[in-house]
Amino acid sequence: MPVSFPVSISVIWSFTAFSLFLFSGALHVYLSGLYTAKWSVTILSPLGTIIATFFIGALFWFAAYVPGYELRFNDIRGRED
Repeated sequence: MPVSFPVSISVIWSFTAFSLFLFSGALHVYLSGLYTAKWSVTILSPLGTIIATFFIGALFWFAAYVPGYELRFNDIRGRED
């Protein structure tokens, strides 16, 4: 059974505008400058992704812990104690 949900024109416009802004920003990357900074980009981009992942995960855990939900890492992996 298909699930229907209301989609407003503002939601469609925001996703369209966001993708166009990302594409436009990618057009303005100077490859020679990117090649010059290749080591800092290579090191800092995965490091920033890992730090952001743990930071958002910690915020989610804290937001669930405050109202009384107990999140254990075992639940995420699907194993029992």
